[in-house]
Parts: sequence; C-alpha cells; structure tokens
Amino acid sequence: MRKWLAGLLAVVMVASMVAVAGAVETDRPGQPGQRWRVDGSGKVAAVGGAPHFGDTHTLRLADGRLLRDALWAPIVGIESTNAGDGYWLVAQDSGVFAFGGAPFLGNLYQALVALGFPATEENVGQIIHGPVRGISRNPASAGYWLWAADGGVFAFGAPFHGSPYADIHLQGRTAVDFRVISGGDGYEVEDSDGRVHRCQGGTCAVTTRPPHQPTNPGNPGTPTPGNQAPGIRVWYGDTQTFGTGGVPQPWVNILGKVSDPDGINRVRYRLNGGPFQVVRIGPDKRRLDEPGDFNIDLCTNRPPCTGANPPRPRLINGDNTLEIRLTDNKGNVQVKHVRVKWQPPATPPATTNAAQIVDGLWAVSNGQYDTVRVGYDRTLAIGDLSWRNYEVRVPIRIGWRENANTPQSGTALVGLGLRWNGHTIEKAADQPHWGFENVGAYAYYRWHTAAAGGPRITLQGHDSNGDDVREPIVQKTKTLIQGATYILKARVSGNNYWFKVWRSGTPEPAAWDLNITEPAGPGTGSVILLAHHFDILFGNVSITKLPG
Repeated sequence: MRKWLAGLLAVVMVASMVAVAGAVETDRPGQPGQRWRVDGSGKVAAVGGAPHFGDTHTLRLADGRLLRDALWAPIVGIESTNAGDGYWLVAQDSGVFAFGGAPFLGNLYQALVALGFPATEENVGQIIHGPVRGISRNPASAGYWLWAADGGVFAFGAPFHGSPYADIHLQGRTAVDFRVISGGDGYEVEDSDGRVHRCQGGTCAVTTRPPHQPTNPGNPGTPTPGNQAPGIRVWYGDTQTFGTGGVPQPWVNILGKVSDPDGINRVRYRLNGGPFQVVRIGPDKRRLDEPGDFNIDLCTNRPPCTGANPPRPRLINGDNTLEIRLTDNKGNVQVKHVRVKWQPPATPPATTNAAQIVDGLWAVSNGQYDTVRVGYDRTLAIGDLSWRNYEVRVPIRIGWRENANTPQSGTALVGLGLRWNGHTIEKAADQPHWGFENVGAYAYYRWHTAAAGGPRITLQGHDSNGDDVREPIVQKTKTLIQGATYILKARVSGNNYWFKVWRSGTPEPAAWDLNITEPAGPGTGSVILLAHHFDILFGNVSITKLPG
C-alpha cells in the first residue's frame, strides 16, 4: 500500500513518508523573548509574556476525556503561526492539533480517508517508517510541513518541494533537522551523516557532504592513514570501558554503522592483533536493524564464550585494541581502531547505576536512555551475572510504535528480563548471536490489535527445551497510552517472579498484576531492559537486592 500511496499523497498536498522526535519550543514572531514550550504530553508553557492558547491538558473531546488522555503518540513539536496568534502541536504519528488562530489543514489520517482507507494507526504505519520529528510553518501561506526521521516530508496547505526519503531512509540514514528556505520556496533536510538535502521545485539534491578521506586508489588494499575513517562509525566512542559496574552478560558489544560510496565488499575485525573475524552488517531482520549496522560481540571469560566453537577471541583484563577493517568493492580499505577497556570487579557489586548497551543507538542523559532509532530488541543490560534475588523499578515513557510484523519480530513490546545471562549461540556463524532464551523470565507490555485480543502485559518464564516457547506464561489485558509515563516493577526471589505496571503520578497498586513459579530458568543473572519496535525513554532504574 505504501508504494501506491506515495504517488497519490501529493494530490491532497501530502508529500511522501515517515517520522521521529523534534523541536519542543517555538518563538512568537515579532515579539522578542516570547515563546511557547511543549512537553511530550502536550502541555504548553507560555514564556516571556506570550499568550496561552490552550493545549492537550485543557481541550476536552466530545466524550469528556482530555485530549492528553486520547493521544495515540507523544507530542514532539510546536510551531507558531506567521502572525503569532496561535500554534500547532504535532505528534509522532502525524497528528496535528491547532490552537488559537492556527488553522487545521490536515494530517496523514485525513489523507488516508481522502484516499478511501480507514484512518487507523496501522494504516499510517504503512506509509511512514518512524515517528514524525517536527512541524514548520510556510512563511508564504497559512500552511505547514511535517518532517520525519526517514527524510519524508508531508505538505499541508504548503507547496511540496520534494522528499529525500530514498537518499536517507533507504541508505540507512536518519533525518535530524529541517530548515525552511527564506520565502518558503523550498526547504533543507539534514541527515545523520551531515549531508544537507536541498529541496526545491519537486526535486532534492545534496548540497554539502562531510569531508571524505580518500582511500588509496594507487595501492588498493592498503589501509587509509589515520584513525578517523569516515565509512566506519562507532556509536559510543573510540575508547569504551566495560565491567566496572558489574558483568551483566558474557559479551561486550561494540556498535556502529559502516558505509562506502563504492559499496561494501566485506567488513572484518580483530582483537589485540589476532586473526581476523567476519563482521556481519545489517539488515538481518534481528539485531542488525538498518543497512550498514554492525554489532561486534566480544568474548569475556564467561560461558558461553569459553565454550564457543570455533574459539572466539577473548578480552584480556585492562586495555584491548579492536581493529575494524572495511574493504569496498574497488579494493580500497578503511580502518578504525577502538580501545576497549575490560575491568571486571574483583567482587560483584551489590548494586550499580551503570548500564551496558547491548543493541541499538541510544541518547544517554542524566542516567536516562532514549531510543534514537526504533527497531528489533533495542536493549540495555544492568547488574551482574551473579545476582540472585532482587526487585527492579523502572519508569518508561512510551512513544512511537513501529509496525514490523515480521516472523522474527511480531508486534511491538517494552519490558525487562530477570536473571538475564546473555544472548546464546544459535549457529556458530551468526554474528552477533541472537538467542534470547537464556533468562529466568520476561516481564513486558505488548501491543496487539483488537482482533488479536488487544494490548496486554505478560510474565513468561524460561524456554527450557529450546522450542521458542517460554513457559509458564500469564497475561492481563492492559492498554498503556502513548506519550504517557508508566512504572514497571518486577521481582524475582527463588523460583518466583512477580510483575506490576501503573501510571506515573498515581499510587502504586498494593497487589502484583502477575506472578509465576519458574524452576527451570537460570538461578542467577542480571537485568535486561528491552524496547522492541517501540520508541522508549527509560528513566532512572532502581534495583533492590533481596535476601537469599
């Protein structure tokens, strides 16, 4: 349906596809110091004497509910009208809400209706591949543009100048900024590689690129000098330290993305000058979500690393040198070196506030972790493999839901695993390894359609026989509102597991929602936080050790 819609959306003044998170503040034109600020729930703060025209906390629907309680996705942007007599709010799913003198000119739900499709969240998810990042006004009219993470641009009451979707999303990049050209006769979309796509008259062209360090065309196969190869991006820095807050799993993960204008022939790595190993790159419909993604799982001295066949290179205590080598289709080579510091504690910590990123690209601030790119199993591991009995409390803010629905993914979920022991080796050639059964129990919220029984929370045990069915399993119908913050609380003691969920700002329920007895799972393990095809903000995690 997405391909067919792409050709028709311009008819209703909607440009092509996608979405993520954007500006939360806008200035009032012609009034220095006056501005409006909005949070994810749609609450607007008027600053510097600006008038307040309303927000989702004041507007009620026909059924009496506040708009904030009916949002399908969090608010990610606000934009003033040209006259400063009102503003629009935009949500991650393209929902637009007009206040004051701002006219409502449409969103993707209206576009679907105009084309004869039901205005459902599922159908919107077929034509956008991520959350909307923001809204910008057209200075030449009363209209606006919505822009999205995959480079899609949506025009409402404003001219459609083109969309760099194909050169951003299909190349594994993300749109990070949107700027209107003076007079409104075009706009620029900046991507995660620093490229600026200037769109005018229905076409987009790259106007600037990051400086490309040439490979050695006169001597193919010779590494490019220097350590800053532009085609190898390591997401969390050239020096990374692991183990100081505990050992939450047997693997250490070095994550990033590779790209090359001449195409990629192969990517390899070696540890401390040892033999080269193959690096798989995405997409693989599992842990490697986008084109060029890589996840190098380095071995520690914990099983199953110690029993891997063939043997895997293993980290030594202290400093390690990881060399990543990219060879393109012309034989040119780029090299990146990463210093990996492996510092496991002599005694496992009783508590920790350190998380090890296992999968995905995250924005980290003040102990909070926010998914930058939504995908399959974006995960964080906390604690130590030796932990036995404990209680975990973590606030989550639920955002955009991606409609994956592949056999590997199913529907979106968010939650945690107790007594996590790391990914298991399903096939020796797999890299990274993806077996996720080595856990005591998973406690999570999962979205389902009404036809499938609706959203629910689930507590399910260890997969004891390797058939991908984790038993026992208990469930409870519960719907969590996108844009709202909830508390997930889980406990493990002996063979017993408990789970409860409630909305932040309300009293904690005295009773647990779910509980199971699971004697088959591992007796110890860490905590893993899991965002699967959901845009999630994990707040500060609290872990309390229990007796035993």
